[in-house]
Amino acid sequence: MVKIFLFARYAEVAGARELDIDLPASMTIGEVWNSVRKKFPAMAEIRETPLVACDRKYSRFSHRVRGGEEIAFFPPVGGG
Repeated sequence: MVKIFLFARYAEVAGARELDIDLPASMTIGEVWNSVRKKFPAMAEIRETPLVACDRKYSRFSHRVRGGEEIAFFPPVGGG
């Protein structure tokens, strides 16, 4: 089981800020993101690559999830 946190627009589109998802062992965070997008069809339209944190540390989509972690997805931010 993995706890997923969605922030900003992602939470709005999914209609949820937190999810508990059972996932196969050793998925990458990128595969977790794809699973979340499949669970909420409205998220399929999101094309940008989110920022991601695993257990409160920024991470990469290639990071392997062991189970029991907390994964957070944030929309990319811009500034000027």
